Amino acid sequence: MASDSDSDIDEVLIFAYFHTRRRTLRQRRAIWIHDTIGKRRQLGEYHRLVNELRGDSFRFKMYFRMTPTVFDQLLALVGPTIQKTNTNYRKCIDPGERLAITLR
Repeated sequence: MASDSDSDIDEVLIFAYFHTRRRTLRQRRAIWIHDTIGKRRQLGEYHRLVNELRGDSFRFKMYFRMTPTVFDQLLALVGPTIQKTNTNYRKCIDPGERLAITLR
């Protein structure tokens, strides 16, 4: 037969276990995306490299196998089809970036 002090110790251990488990689950959920991915709009290939390549049409053509004008025309044609909507949790990838990824 267990004494009252043993049952009190068991209750404290059970409480401590679930309390620490709940805290670790909460900490794990705190990070939604990695910092590097969060900085994609400032540091990503499309937003930096492609904007630099637009200034040099020869390099742009070597990179995408088309001129910036043709890229923009193609984007105007397929842009509405490949456009996604933003959600409360994350921003969607721009149609220009989607097209650049597909062409590369």
